[in-house]
Amino acid sequence: MSSHLYFIDSGITRAPKTEEKLVELEKSIVELGIAGSIIRLSPLKTIQDTLSSRNFQNIQTIVGVGGDELFFDLLDCVCDKPLVLGMIAVMPSPILKCLGVPEGLDGTKIIAHRITKSIDCGRINQKYFFSSVIIPSAYEANLDGRFNLSIDASEAEANGMFMRVVNIDFNEPVPHQAERLKLEVVKKTKKMFRNDVSETQSSFIFSKLRISGSSEELVTADGQKTFKPPLEIMAAPKSLKMIVGKNRRPMFG
Repeated sequence: MSSHLYFIDSGITRAPKTEEKLVELEKSIVELGIAGSIIRLSPLKTIQDTLSSRNFQNIQTIVGVGGDELFFDLLDCVCDKPLVLGMIAVMPSPILKCLGVPEGLDGTKIIAHRITKSIDCGRINQKYFFSSVIIPSAYEANLDGRFNLSIDASEAEANGMFMRVVNIDFNEPVPHQAERLKLEVVKKTKKMFRNDVSETQSSFIFSKLRISGSSEELVTADGQKTFKPPLEIMAAPKSLKMIVGKNRRPMFG
């Protein structure tokens, strides 16, 4: 059995001309010597169900065919495991672009060249995230057991305040300390006579963050994974083994 396993995003399988695109994909991976089983994801066929099957226990490389959302979903399946993740972006994908993954079937060449880097992620309970976690102001944060941080309810409502945990900040030329994450207290400010809204942050570096409190609001990781406290958030250094492109951002090695 091939060591490659391809997951096709469910959104692609519903798109027009899907069959033509998948035929092109299969032809390309065969020509490049990276052929493998192709799984079309759907509500009835999930990533977890597929990987739990005995038929795929010898897989070494998982390749997602989709965009950023599928990439975020696959993190839980590959981080801190003896698996390498590759992506073929078939839609505009800002995160994958930063990793040097081009849009279109040229991504198969990236998989074939197999430039692999170990990348830091974050962990929230037993799940993984890549970029950030949004924490509503209703919750309290404890940083490394040293002190608690909370936002006054009236101030939060007046200024649109919230907390944000950052693993990778694409606006920072120099990454923050390895094996640690950054907590930002964010305040939104509307510019006078304009509709523009700017953000100001107070930042704290931590190793372990505990989130507690009672609210119906959800904590959101990477814009899609949702959680209810109590939560423990920490760094997951070098947990993601990722196939990257030569045009990746310098922060990815």
